[in-house]
Amino acid sequence: MRATFLLVALVFTGGLAGCGQSGSNQQAVITPDSQVWRLAAVVHAGNSEPLPELTNNNAVSLAAGGMVTTNSQGEAKVVIADCLTLYIFQNGNLKRSTCRRSDSTSGLGVCSTDGMVDVINDCLSQIDIQTPSSSAKSDSTWFSVIYLPQEQLSLVQLYEGTVTVQAVVDANSGEMTPDSQQLVGPGLWFTRPGADAPVINGIRGREPQPLEVWPVLRQGLIERYPMLDQWMRTAREMPGVPGATFPEILVLKSGSIAVRFIGQLWVDDRIRRAMISGVDWKDIVLRNWPADDIQPSLQLLDT
Repeated sequence: MRATFLLVALVFTGGLAGCGQSGSNQQAVITPDSQVWRLAAVVHAGNSEPLPELTNNNAVSLAAGGMVTTNSQGEAKVVIADCLTLYIFQNGNLKRSTCRRSDSTSGLGVCSTDGMVDVINDCLSQIDIQTPSSSAKSDSTWFSVIYLPQEQLSLVQLYEGTVTVQAVVDANSGEMTPDSQQLVGPGLWFTRPGADAPVINGIRGREPQPLEVWPVLRQGLIERYPMLDQWMRTAREMPGVPGATFPEILVLKSGSIAVRFIGQLWVDDRIRRAMISGVDWKDIVLRNWPADDIQPSLQLLDT
């Protein structure tokens, strides 16, 4: 899975001295300073492909149109205008450009087309964290946005502050619901395109929900999106906002279960391979420990 994040900063103005523009319907493009750091290898970043690998943890300038990618172990941080901090988790791909042209006047805009981005906003102006199926606007807060492109599913987890959320009902045209909703933290919200709100494991979307529903929502998604648990663990380790902590209810208890094969029967390599590959161990774990992150371990003991 690869995650894509698109970033842009624009301002709507009736006249801006020094920009060579005038009139009541002109746009002045602002290109704020932006830097990227490697937090964990492997991270690639640059202004054109193929992207060079970041070989240390020093800051690198990220120009408009620049890109950042991480592999399955990589993590990166992007800071824009010294006030907007974005943490890009595993399997991420970020590009600094607009998401929807119709939203280009929204201020500091970020578009995620795959994966999870953790957002800490200290900017005075409003930011807009977009996906192909949602928009989350905020003046100052701490939250994350997850986008799962296989189902065009957007999830917003709000840890601190307030976020104004709005759903896209037609991904092709960009048509959105007539009204937005205010999500007050802590809480979560999710949506996908369509006239009707989605329902996942009995939880209805396009409605503010408490974070306590996350274990139920996760159970309906984790088999298709196992990266969710890793993202939550990574988010917990990232710096948040002063005086706030990452909600522990989002990070499931983890552990392992050992399955031991004892006896002469398991000397036969064909039987061992049949047991290892022929049994759906993942399904057994999910059915017996649906609310925990349990990893099976298969062990062959000498007799």
